[in-house]
Amino acid sequence: RRRRARLLAAAAVLLVVVGAGSALAGRASAPSVVVAAPAAAPDQPPGRLVTGSNGQIGAAAVVTPATGWVRIALIATGLPPGEPCSVVVIARDGTEAIAATWVVPQAGGQGTTINGSANIPDNDIVAIAIRDHTDTQLVSMTV
Repeated sequence: RRRRARLLAAAAVLLVVVGAGSALAGRASAPSVVVAAPAAAPDQPPGRLVTGSNGQIGAAAVVTPATGWVRIALIATGLPPGEPCSVVVIARDGTEAIAATWVVPQAGGQGTTINGSANIPDNDIVAIAIRDHTDTQLVSMTV
């Protein structure tokens, strides 16, 4: 619980620092991407937090290891409403596994929460991506 609390606190600090840096860089007039860390299920062991952004799209995920696979708890903002999307876990050797698929709800730009899993071991993961129905990468999170 302490580790999860530290991860969530670190995510909050990271978001504040990124927001402040954007404002200092003259991006204050652009819409800001604010993504809160997703909460892992209470029965899950602590995981690690990864984040990424691309324009107005932002994402944060908690990656929780299991034996030979991982759980992904993800929240994304700024996704186009009605867009079919996938969460893709990418391994060091280029192997990919789809952890979840969904259609972004009409209010999806305000935040979509997704839970999924992938059969790639935690120590082999290099990135998590959200892709649209044409397999175009919308946002990526380096693990």
